[in-house]
Amino acid sequence: MIQIEADAGKLESNHPALGIHADARLALQALLETVETRTDPAAPERVSAVLTKVRDRIAAQDLGLEQRIVASVREALPDRAPSFWDMTILAYWAWSAFDARHPNTMHSAQGAGGLGYGFPAALGAAAADPRSRSWRSPATAARCTRSRSWRRRSSTAWT
Repeated sequence: MIQIEADAGKLESNHPALGIHADARLALQALLETVETRTDPAAPERVSAVLTKVRDRIAAQDLGLEQRIVASVREALPDRAPSFWDMTILAYWAWSAFDARHPNTMHSAQGAGGLGYGFPAALGAAAADPRSRSWRSPATAARCTRSRSWRRRSSTAWT
């Protein structure tokens, strides 16, 4: 296992690994520039077999409703609109069934195990790029940030 981690104290904290203390983007870029291309003629066939098994397993579980909900969310969003998912059953489904279509368009706190990620993350993204059309409207964002209950929860959650 190779672990790339910006925090040196976390290297190999859970599993033995080849620990690389670096920014992930820079480390991966360096690896891409130095590692030779490796081809595997059987890879497409193996991937297809795994996808078939997954589709068959899902089809056998009568999950049409859940699939339609995730598909409806996908249909409602523009292709390049970022989406922010909180720790909910719908997000669990989205991790495996949401078609993000473009990089940086699906964000969640997967594995972090807490509620409250979705709204602050979406608000932060809107603030980081105020020209972005991904937020519904400036009026919606302003209403949400003025909400007393949100301010009270966020001030206790982040201190």
